[in-house]
Amino acid sequence: MRLLWRILAILGVAALLGLVFLTLYLALTGSPYFMASLFAMIVVPVFIYGYMTILRILSSNQKKRIEDILEEGSKEAEETSGDDAL
Repeated sequence: MRLLWRILAILGVAALLGLVFLTLYLALTGSPYFMASLFAMIVVPVFIYGYMTILRILSSNQKKRIEDILEEGSKEAEETSGDDAL
């Protein structure tokens, strides 16, 4: 799994570098697509950063919820085991 993440990270960096070089090329040639490429060069990394931030927040909230559920389950188990002794 770790190898897959590394490969995806390398591909992502290569795609972002390709976008930078494409924007530079379009700027030097005076292409009408320069503004679209410039927009993509700014927006794509912002979306990636936002996606990573949201995933980090959701995964930490999910871990906390799981811990809370397990804690409640252990409390309920202790309560029911005490009732069996009566």
